[in-house]
Amino acid sequence: MKVSSTLTPATLVTATTGIINCLILPLQGQQLLVPQVNMAEMITFAELERPERAASWYLGSIPWRSLTVPVVSYEVLNGHALPADCNRVAIMNSLSTEEGGYYALVLQGLPRPAKVKLNQLEDLLEAKDRLGPMDSLAVRWGGEMIIIPELDALEKVLAG
Repeated sequence: MKVSSTLTPATLVTATTGIINCLILPLQGQQLLVPQVNMAEMITFAELERPERAASWYLGSIPWRSLTVPVVSYEVLNGHALPADCNRVAIMNSLSTEEGGYYALVLQGLPRPAKVKLNQLEDLLEAKDRLGPMDSLAVRWGGEMIIIPELDALEKVLAG
């Protein structure tokens, strides 16, 4: 099974000895599974001002802890339509920025905690042809189909 680099060395050590504390992030039509350490906070906001010439997946930016954080749609990055409800985001810790960079993913509900062992994830090979460019792997966990995102690829797009 391919393991996304989203799973850091610390989480892989945890996986071999026990449980990875994860979050299931609800999107429109799918759910993402990320290690809990990847998400800094979940917040709501009133409205975004989107620049005129911005990429379709870039929804604008929001203030957070004295920073300006870009807000992106995972769905649009994967070639799908923009979700109708865009007022809740997960502030994500950047994997590629040593200085502690952040970005925000639009959510369609509240994240759910999940305690996961790698041997509990069933690789859904039949879903491979439905994966988008930001998806690493489709798995079944707890009876649900969940996507493990390729956050490195997403961050490369954000970096331009």
